[in-house]
Amino acid sequence: MNGYNQTRSYNLACSGTATEDWLRNSLPFQILAAVNPHYILIQLGGNDLREGMSPYGYGHNIRRIAARCKVVAPGATIVLVGTAINADIRQLDPDWRDYMTELCKIAVDNDDIYYADLRSVDSTPENTADDGIHMNERAARLQGQALLQCLNRG
Repeated sequence: MNGYNQTRSYNLACSGTATEDWLRNSLPFQILAAVNPHYILIQLGGNDLREGMSPYGYGHNIRRIAARCKVVAPGATIVLVGTAINADIRQLDPDWRDYMTELCKIAVDNDDIYYADLRSVDSTPENTADDGIHMNERAARLQGQALLQCLNRG
């Protein structure tokens, strides 16, 4: 039997939110505490770029979010996910290298936090939802496959 058949996934994201929103909202952390996850995937940042937050400020907020995750779900593996930037803000920073560098620094500085670079799942038209901004199901599947490969490599 495939072990992934017993996997549950909870998406605590809300379209349009930035890292500051996550730090002000206790509900996602309450849910994490209740479900006691094995993995916590933190995939935030496009809205921070849109709102003009500096890469350093973004990294600072991600560190704070990860620290809160460690408190509410102490056994979970935290994975910072570098993802393709949404099509509507790509012109601001096509590869958003400085933001991804912040995620890498966090992973390097913390033995219990990992970085998975999934930017290869591009926000091309065939991977974009009808809203013209977010990933569609095809992109989500591709990203899930890429993430599993990253996790299996350790």
